[in-house]
Amino acid sequence: MPVQQRGQHYKRSAVADFISPDNGVRGRMARNGHKPKDHMSDNKAIIKNVQHKNREDRERSAQPQREAYKLSQFKDVEARVFDDSAKQSELSGKHNGAYIAKGSSASRQEKLQLEARQKRLEIENMLNDARDNKQPSSPRKSSVPKADQVAALAPRNRADFINQNKANADRLQPPSRREDKAPTKHESYGRVPDYLERRNAQQKQAEANRRRNAPDPSCPPGMTLMPEDERVETVRTLEQSLEEVNRQLQKLPFVIETHSIQKRHDALESKLKEIERALTIFNRPKVYVAL
Repeated sequence: MPVQQRGQHYKRSAVADFISPDNGVRGRMARNGHKPKDHMSDNKAIIKNVQHKNREDRERSAQPQREAYKLSQFKDVEARVFDDSAKQSELSGKHNGAYIAKGSSASRQEKLQLEARQKRLEIENMLNDARDNKQPSSPRKSSVPKADQVAALAPRNRADFINQNKANADRLQPPSRREDKAPTKHESYGRVPDYLERRNAQQKQAEANRRRNAPDPSCPPGMTLMPEDERVETVRTLEQSLEEVNRQLQKLPFVIETHSIQKRHDALESKLKEIERALTIFNRPKVYVAL
């Protein structure tokens, strides 16, 4: 009967339990498809994190502490907050590392009572001295004057200030409006100051330099723009060479009979075509040459 109940609970028979026994709860979890928790790996990770944190704390404590920022005028002034050791010891109930001695409260009460008794005696002596000298301890107020001592009031003025103000308001006139005078003009009135003209000229020159030195967006990679003066000089040289080649062609005979004259004629024709192609290129507004 017990064997049958155990087989029904674990869905296995007694023979299966005997042949392949489970390794406790973790074995049954693995057989049912659940991954058991690896407590050993978790403990190792926790220990490793604690060690890393302790190592960082030791390194941080070993580093020299950064000095607090202080203004230049207070560099030589010592701090008073943490140097008042006597005051701190009184507030904390300690003095030079020692606790309050037993019975000190009774002696302190006797000391306070003695001080109060001395102050009370001083006050009594002051009162006795005042009685002997018959002088009041505090100044008295002046007495109220009698009826016959009151000075006579000034006679009542029966002037009608309301009607006087109305009459004065009727007589008021607006202030005379004076004509604004034309402002005086100095000799340089309306002219742009010299410093503004110089600044404008500098800005225009800087803008021209920037445009001149700015890279040409249409320039192919690996090439640069030929300066204008160099392009003009090259065109002039090519035109002179063209004129020289044309003169040499005109000097040749009209009918070519020998091979040497034919060869020279072909060379001059080839050179002429090359110069014309070069002139076509260098007559463009922008000429790019290889770097």
